[in-house]
Amino acid sequence: MLPRACLALLLCCLSLQVWAFTPVVVDSIDSRQSLGGGTRYLEDPDGQLSVDDVMALSSERFRAVTGGHVNEGKNGSTWWLRADLKNRLGNPVGGFIEINYPLLDHIELFLQYPDGNISRQLTGDIYPFAQRPVKVSNFWFPVELPPGDTTLLLRIKTTSTLYVPLYFSTYNASAAEEQELSGLSGAFYGVLFAMFCYNLFLFASLREPAYFWYLVYTLNVGLFALSFDGLLVKWLADDGGLVALGIYALMFSHCLIAIQFSRHFLHTRELFPRLDLLLRCTLLAALGSMISGLVLDVQSWSILASVTVIVVSAGLLLAGAFVWRRGVRYGVYYTLAWGVLLASFILVTAGSLGFELFGLYGAAVVKASVAFELITLSIGLADRINLLKEEGYRSREAAERAASENEAKSRFLAKMSHEIRTPLNGVLGMLQLLRETPLDRSQQFYLDTISSSGNSLMAVINDILDYARIGSGKLSLEDIDFDLEILISETIRLFTAQALEKQLSLHVGLEPGVPRRIRGDPTRLKQILMNLLSNALKFTEHGHVLLEVSCRETPDGAPRLVFCVSDSGIGMRQEVLAQLFESFSQGDSSTTRRYGGSGLGLAISKELVEMMNGHIEVQSAPGRGSRFCFEIPLQTATDVEDPLTQLLAGRPALLASQDAQGLEALSHLLRRWGMRTERCLTPDRLPDYLTDFTAPPLLVLLAPWPGSPSQWLERLRRHLEPNQRVLMLYSPIHEPPPLTPDLRLISLALPLQSAPLREALQALYEHEPAALAETRQAPIAPPQSEPCILVAEDNPVNQMVVRGLLKKRGYAVQLADNGRQAVDLYRRDPNAVQLILMDCEMPELDGFEASRQIRKLEADQQLQAVPIIAVTAHVLAEHRQRGLESGMDEFIGKPLESRQLYACLDSYLQSGAS
Repeated sequence: MLPRACLALLLCCLSLQVWAFTPVVVDSIDSRQSLGGGTRYLEDPDGQLSVDDVMALSSERFRAVTGGHVNEGKNGSTWWLRADLKNRLGNPVGGFIEINYPLLDHIELFLQYPDGNISRQLTGDIYPFAQRPVKVSNFWFPVELPPGDTTLLLRIKTTSTLYVPLYFSTYNASAAEEQELSGLSGAFYGVLFAMFCYNLFLFASLREPAYFWYLVYTLNVGLFALSFDGLLVKWLADDGGLVALGIYALMFSHCLIAIQFSRHFLHTRELFPRLDLLLRCTLLAALGSMISGLVLDVQSWSILASVTVIVVSAGLLLAGAFVWRRGVRYGVYYTLAWGVLLASFILVTAGSLGFELFGLYGAAVVKASVAFELITLSIGLADRINLLKEEGYRSREAAERAASENEAKSRFLAKMSHEIRTPLNGVLGMLQLLRETPLDRSQQFYLDTISSSGNSLMAVINDILDYARIGSGKLSLEDIDFDLEILISETIRLFTAQALEKQLSLHVGLEPGVPRRIRGDPTRLKQILMNLLSNALKFTEHGHVLLEVSCRETPDGAPRLVFCVSDSGIGMRQEVLAQLFESFSQGDSSTTRRYGGSGLGLAISKELVEMMNGHIEVQSAPGRGSRFCFEIPLQTATDVEDPLTQLLAGRPALLASQDAQGLEALSHLLRRWGMRTERCLTPDRLPDYLTDFTAPPLLVLLAPWPGSPSQWLERLRRHLEPNQRVLMLYSPIHEPPPLTPDLRLISLALPLQSAPLREALQALYEHEPAALAETRQAPIAPPQSEPCILVAEDNPVNQMVVRGLLKKRGYAVQLADNGRQAVDLYRRDPNAVQLILMDCEMPELDGFEASRQIRKLEADQQLQAVPIIAVTAHVLAEHRQRGLESGMDEFIGKPLESRQLYACLDSYLQSGAS
């Protein structure tokens, strides 16, 4: 038994000896051999060993190479590699010692020949390219092996992966290998160049950001490949260290550019904002890792670069899968391309960390994966563009259908508006005529209520029509000068009857800094205010409604006009406010049932405010009322000096009421006209306030106040000076106090409006005391002669309205039932007609064609053109344009307002007579 054990031990020792000193045999002048099988290597952690020290070490101190080449991953030690070469040819053999990995920093080659001499050669990627023994991208050393045994020693130190594929090639064999490697590299770079040029052309044509980032990504990949293959060092021949660091910078930039490309390719910002936020955070983290190279050593930075590439690549693959799972078609191209590339990255990066799987083919696998990725992403980009084109085509089709539907809807609504306005014109026109007849207070109240209801109906019609025009983009704004005080006064007057009926206080507060004349669209501004006031009155059962107007400046100094409508109504919950400005929206269904309304007013108001470059907001709480505010840019018109301000400047006024809000609003009005105001909220203290003035002030008594207006005056009479100015603002439920010779007294019914107040103050300070009409407009003096006006109108009721309004001014009237009759009457005696009021929709011949025929008649007979005013229920801009093209001079919309009609007639008939 013992002899057998000794024999086994002897055989093991012999085999170990053979294993330790097996040389690589060179027996052909045309061969290329791997030296990995005969190579042993040694770690020198401190780098203290010399060549002689290593030569003297026994073979047991060295490790055997596994896998055909040395791969120790990222390692900061110095490494020694030893191999024995045996030339059996009997003649010297020339060739190269090849290390086909171009990223090693420092390489020293030592050859110990049979005669004991040692040669030394030095290279590495930290040295200039010109110092290389052989001018190729990899590290080649020219050698000539004499017959016999030659010992090869390599001393290597690097911050990159310690990967040493070691070969000996004769001259002929090395030339063939270099030619093969150049062909493969050329094919790879050819694919990169072709994809770059192709997508550059697409980017120049489409200007799509994703193509830009694809180009940047391709350029970065190309630079990285050039650096990895050792080709970039030829361009930076004088700074090899820069190349050594540049490859890590390119790895980080690869991550940054890939993230940006992915965001644009996958449209994460538009479609997946949370994913986009995650990608942006990853971008910042990768950027921070890149910048950390300023403080980290090269070894640590290189490891961080490899880890960052793996983590970012994995994250982008998951992002692509997420987008794909969400049904985005081009996500599949992205996921496939990035999946293949990530797999190769993981395997090769694992090899760079020492866990090798592909061996010598790792670089080829990465290049093949990169080429596959670039081609797949380019296909994905093309498919994505095609998909966007398809979506654009579908969007255009949908837009065209929507435009056709909007056009049909607009035509329908315009037709319905015309059909409703025509009879409504008769109703409201008759009310205007009735208003000029003798009426008692009850009849006047009923008349105001009917008029308010008619105007409310007209407002609903206008809202529906405006909603359609906004939807079709056909609503435009005017830009004209107008009087803001008059506009607000007219707006408040429309809600007087409603406020009285509900016994609500309706106040207006105009701050002193608000200009009287501004520039803009008065019709649309009035519409916004009407919608907000209508809502406030509708949802307020008791208390007040307040309109406040003020000015403010933005941080950049731009003036803004601010309107606020507040009420003490039912208020709204916070969750309702978000949908409040949507079409057909109210608080809830019970609100619609109880209060009615179309739900369009606020939506239209918001659109109009935004068209004016403003914004609107609301504050509300259940049971605490609401406050709507909107602001628009302030364009001050050419202002003229206000004579009322000159008349009232510095004059004192004492305001007395138990309504603090009413006093506040009234004080704003008087102070903007130059008066100095004081307020009294307590009836018992009013005599004391009066005695504090050195001269009798204007006394303004504003309801509510104890008793009736006559009782107010009676209690105060002994405290008033003779001819003292007194302004009574009383509730319409009471009678105004009678005039007395010892006081200058004027009484106005609430709610207060700026225009009547302005007239009252002028009367108090310019004329003798006179009672003002509470609501009746003084008729305008008729003209001295009788111009003849031809009225073309097919509706009998509207004929009565127009004729009645014209007769009040003393005009002679001819009636035509259609356009044909109008043309015939004018042709019969053109000189007898000074102006034509023309309806547009009439049987036999409409107003447009009738106008064209009249203009043709005038041209043929060289007649002076007669003014043609369209009086129509058509209010759209296209109808106005059609009328102007047919020869009409002006448009007046139905229902007719006497003031608007008379102003138009005066402008064309000069003083009312021809």
